[in-house]
Amino acid sequence: MCTYIVKIDDKLVKRAEPIFKDNDAIQEWLQTRIEEMFAQYVIQHTPKKSPDYNLVDRLRGIGHAPKDFDYKKELESRFE
Repeated sequence: MCTYIVKIDDKLVKRAEPIFKDNDAIQEWLQTRIEEMFAQYVIQHTPKKSPDYNLVDRLRGIGHAPKDFDYKKELESRFE
């Protein structure tokens, strides 16, 4: 696990302290929130051309097939 130093305004911490049971509760809350925000940030900044994106893009194309398109024949021809 990585360790970073985060500075938070003392006045803000003093206002928040009464809400928490103790410093361990504050630490646990901060850890959870930062991990959630970090994961969300990574998702938002991951290039859209990842393998998962390509799969979604291909699946999206299925909905736009012509009316007479035979999915079964298409799948059979792929595995012959």
